[in-house]
Amino acid sequence: MEMNLPAAQAEYAVPTRLADGTAGAHTEAVADRRDARDALSLAHAPQAAWRALDASIRVRTVRHIARYVDDHRDALAATISADTGTDRFGALVREVLPAACAVDAYCCRAGAFAGRPQPARRIPTAPVVDVVSVATDARTPFLSPLADAAAALLGGSAVVLVSAPALRRSAAMVAECIEAAALPPDLFQHACAVSP
Repeated sequence: MEMNLPAAQAEYAVPTRLADGTAGAHTEAVADRRDARDALSLAHAPQAAWRALDASIRVRTVRHIARYVDDHRDALAATISADTGTDRFGALVREVLPAACAVDAYCCRAGAFAGRPQPARRIPTAPVVDVVSVATDARTPFLSPLADAAAALLGGSAVVLVSAPALRRSAAMVAECIEAAALPPDLFQHACAVSP
């Protein structure tokens, strides 16, 4: 999903979902920070309903990400290889396969606690985060954002993926994998900085 907007027109491009629920079919220009906040608001809107779902339903939904990565591993490795300049085998063993394993492991771990009653004693927990921002990383442009997004989704948070222009293709592949999970509309947003 390439976004070619002139820098004068837009600072970010945000793939959105259409009214019929299809993902990635429309790109809207985000001209300033106010519009970027609107993208965060879009992700925030369905988050409460997502968190209210039983954890086992979230696990089943997020597990589709790992299946998609496994089914499309060769194409993902080729894209990551083109983005980072590494060979396809290196992209496969350092990015793609570990990403599928990480998402699957997070799902297994979350599934182990799904439906179990909480202990009676008070245990300090991390604060609940409604919307998590996940950024691409030049060292691991696929593994890190995909694993972080999966963990956030399993925890009941909405996700906004922020990607650098140089890693646009890898970030689009991360977005494609996440959108394969058929999440509720607007729960996942992808903002790509447009180079000047």
